Amino acid sequence: PTKLIIITIIILILTIKKQIKAKEKEEEGQTEELKKLFEETDGYNSWINTTGWIEGIEKGYHPCGEKNKTEAWYGLTCAGRTVIRISLERNGLGGKLPNTLGENLRYVNHLNLARNYLIGELPEKMENMKQLEYLELTANALSGTLKSNIFEGIGPALKLCYLGSNQFTGGIPNGMKALTSLQYLDLTMNSLNGVVPNWIGDLPLTLANFGFNAFTGDFPISICKKALTCSGSDTQKCPDMICQRCVLKNCNCQNVCTDAQSCSGGLCGKCVKKGFFSYCT
Repeated sequence: PTKLIIITIIILILTIKKQIKAKEKEEEGQTEELKKLFEETDGYNSWINTTGWIEGIEKGYHPCGEKNKTEAWYGLTCAGRTVIRISLERNGLGGKLPNTLGENLRYVNHLNLARNYLIGELPEKMENMKQLEYLELTANALSGTLKSNIFEGIGPALKLCYLGSNQFTGGIPNGMKALTSLQYLDLTMNSLNGVVPNWIGDLPLTLANFGFNAFTGDFPISICKKALTCSGSDTQKCPDMICQRCVLKNCNCQNVCTDAQSCSGGLCGKCVKKGFFSYCT
């Protein structure tokens, strides 16, 4: 029995050491990835707020801060020694995102790099960010296609996705089907084309904006009938704005009407009374 206890203790110690080593390696990868983000987006020259970053990189401090010594680097929120939020909106980031972004930031649930000067394609390693709930990249100059594998990888965690005011091309990727918890989707003001797929209406969206692109064909009636909130008004029930400057029929479903004439030209051509009001149906 004594020998068995000793063997059990040894195995336990070795297991704990292995876990500690794995955690240390994970933290090293996290730090290295943030260092690349800083350096490859011209952190030394163009970032507006660099609090903690330069000193941390040069002295080898942990991004989440050193106890009784330093705070977390600017824009980072941590749970213990793990980065869970990155918020660097309007901070002067320029250039391409590092192609490793996401590889060692698996626990990040909030990524906001909006209103900077980022160019190039989305890093494919972002597919590893399976806990990402909020993605905000609005108003940069990001380009290329929206790759399916990125959205398939992120999957059900993502609830809010803002990719508007960039230079993305191609169509809406089938990989977005995996975003089964998606509530907000903004793709406005890009160079996206093709048909808006019918399966978009299967997502639990409460707001969607596809305007100022080059989509063709009819807008999916499935999404029009969801009576989404229009991004320009809290009172307008149908998102007419999502059809703006697209070669699409007017998404008029659920608009208040007086007769069929007032529903003409839209996807919903009948005026049906429901309660005190009539709506295009």
